[in-house]
Order: sequence, then structure tokens, then C-alpha cells
Amino acid sequence: MAHRESETQELLRLLEAGHSAQMLAPRRVGKTWLMHDVERRLTAQGWLTIFCDVEGMSAEDKFLRDLRKKIEEAGTLAQRAKGQLAHCLRQLIAGDFDGYPIKATPGFLDHLCKLRFRSGLLRRYWQKYICS
Repeated sequence: MAHRESETQELLRLLEAGHSAQMLAPRRVGKTWLMHDVERRLTAQGWLTIFCDVEGMSAEDKFLRDLRKKIEEAGTLAQRAKGQLAHCLRQLIAGDFDGYPIKATPGFLDHLCKLRFRSGLLRRYWQKYICS
């Protein structure tokens, strides 16, 4: 869709400047195609992009759950593991785990590890270096 180059460039300019954009248009005019084109170009520039389709979503909490899941799944395994580890460490330092105060109880860190890391490899890494 070469006729969309000006719109693509405008979206890229806005996003690269740290701004957000909202596209309002009737169905079947190419909004999704345009978003995927911008996503493809940003990914080629090294951006980590996330595409979240909100059509049919009727509740904010469903959108937020879907967005969180896509964010958690984005990137390489190493990037995701690093992000989860940093998140857990911030919670430990703050003394709060997802809204619950951390208490010095036996087995709490094991429980934390099981909640955060479902993968056996990541859980073993976490327990070996952090929980021991």
C-alpha cells in the first residue's frame, strides 16, 4: 500500500518522539495494515513492539490482562527472565508481593518462586541463585 507512506511516516515520527496516536476510521480502510506496517518497521529498528487487538473487548480489565500477557510474552526468554527477576527483586526490596506484605515465614520465597516462574529451568535458576 504505497499510498499509505505518508501516514506510516507520520505514525513513525510520533512514536519515535514518544507520543501516542489514535486512529479513528470506518472499517476496512486499512488501519490494521497500517499498524502492522509501522510495527514491522519499528521492529527492524530494534524496538520491542506489542500488537494488541481491542476489537470486541468490552471491559478494561480484559484489555489490561491481555496487554500484560502480551508484554510478558514479548522479547527473548532471557529478556523475559531478566524482567521477571527484576520485578520480584523490586517487590522483595519494597516488602510487598502483589499487594500483600512480605512476612519472614518459612517457605515464602519458595512460594514466590513458584508463582513467578512456571518454567522448571527458570525456577531452578531462581532457587539456586536467589532463594538459597
